[in-house]
Amino acid sequence: MCFLFIISAFLVFFCENCETADFSFAACSCAQCSLELLEDNCTEIIGHIIISLESQMPPYEMIEYKLENMQKLTGCLTIANSGFTNLSFLQNLEIVEYSEIGVAASCRTYANTITIAKNALLRDVSALKNLKILNSGENTEYGLYLVDNPSLCLEEEELEAFLRFDKFYAPHFRICHENLLNKTYCRLDSLSFFNHSNLPENCQVLTDSIVINGSITFDLEDSLNSTDFLDFFFFSNATFQERLNSIQEIFGNIVVMNSDLEKLDFPNLRRIYNFQLLRAPPK
Repeated sequence: MCFLFIISAFLVFFCENCETADFSFAACSCAQCSLELLEDNCTEIIGHIIISLESQMPPYEMIEYKLENMQKLTGCLTIANSGFTNLSFLQNLEIVEYSEIGVAASCRTYANTITIAKNALLRDVSALKNLKILNSGENTEYGLYLVDNPSLCLEEEELEAFLRFDKFYAPHFRICHENLLNKTYCRLDSLSFFNHSNLPENCQVLTDSIVINGSITFDLEDSLNSTDFLDFFFFSNATFQERLNSIQEIFGNIVVMNSDLEKLDFPNLRRIYNFQLLRAPPK
């Protein structure tokens, strides 16, 4: 049985009876070794891998060399505040199963199976699309938590792969090469929501929630005379409905409030994926 201790950004293992352990993968079997001393070609790791704070990390070449053959992780993975531009050292990772084995109970800190957060330079997470199995379990908030990576965009192929993961969370994501795609993606400048006043024309995919708030209409009624208000109301509603007609996918919520609507029509809507935030993001 192997346990993994965490010292800053270093990986330290404690093993009992590792030589006789029966693994389907070639598991690491060293006693109290740091990342520098970790066995080469380790294909299974049991515990919490945490890579954080660029100034305290081992050299990237060492991280890549020691982890590039990892195929299975039992525990969890956290990459936060790193200087990585990509995650190519995870390209062979196929299976991640959440566990709080031994001191891997530190996985409770983020409570996600995989946390990729606050990496300012990260531009490419394509290595993660090779994952075949991501088991999150009942104690996790999210399976793949992908937040606050300002340089990151997702390819459509990656997005579809991640949507198959249990508890995927990446609100306000940015799609790559959107000008070259057959779909029109609409994304707000900051994490917020679309509404009656800011929904653009011809949006097919919204990457933020949409809120339909009847109180906006009532506020306008107070500021316009009755004739002007009725003209504005019918023109505005018709225009808004035209914009709703083009929406095919929403990555977020549809919220209707303070409204006396009798009908709400999204004639071409075929998918809603709700990124439900269950807790405060990590600091």
